[in-house]
Amino acid sequence: MNLCIGNNNGNLVAQNNGGFWASCVHSYLTNGRNAAATCKQTNGQYANFVSSLDLNPFVENQDGYMWCFGHRSAPA
Repeated sequence: MNLCIGNNNGNLVAQNNGGFWASCVHSYLTNGRNAAATCKQTNGQYANFVSSLDLNPFVENQDGYMWCFGHRSAPA
């Protein structure tokens, strides 16, 4: 998912090669389709809220692999 999600001022966003793990902590899935994490804002401080992002619009399952922006995960 690190290649599919970015951090925009503390908010998770769908982004090719996003690299959100470098600036977010405590990432997890909710409802099996939403990514959630606490991320740094542009001031360098972690946001005082948990950001959530619906993965359905840009992540798909093809034969047991998760795909987004042309990136393929390890098999599920």
